[in-house]
Amino acid sequence: MKITVKENSKNYACSVVEIKNLFPIEGADKIQRCNINGNDVIVSKDIKLGDKMLYFPSLCKLNLDFCSFNNLFSDSQLNADVNKKGYLSSNGRTKALKLRGIISDGLLMPLESLNFINK
Repeated sequence: MKITVKENSKNYACSVVEIKNLFPIEGADKIQRCNINGNDVIVSKDIKLGDKMLYFPSLCKLNLDFCSFNNLFSDSQLNADVNKKGYLSSNGRTKALKLRGIISDGLLMPLESLNFINK
């Protein structure tokens, strides 16, 4: 079976990427910046060169079960752990954010974030 991306939706497809660059952010001790497909993305300082991650560009609509399992919703009552809070609205759509003067255009998630499939 061959999977193809529809012509006008290429920027809405998730990609598996390898972190190839990391840049410090002035005045930030817990976050850093990387560049994925020409887009700056803010990540935790826990991310290292060579890490393999899922990249969702801004405006992707994520599976709601995925969002809940990974505690991505801003409404903590929608998350698997109601004590954790993310930044996505209840529709599960990613959005660009500005942190420390840097626009983070997308969401990077560890491959383990797909573990909700086995639950």
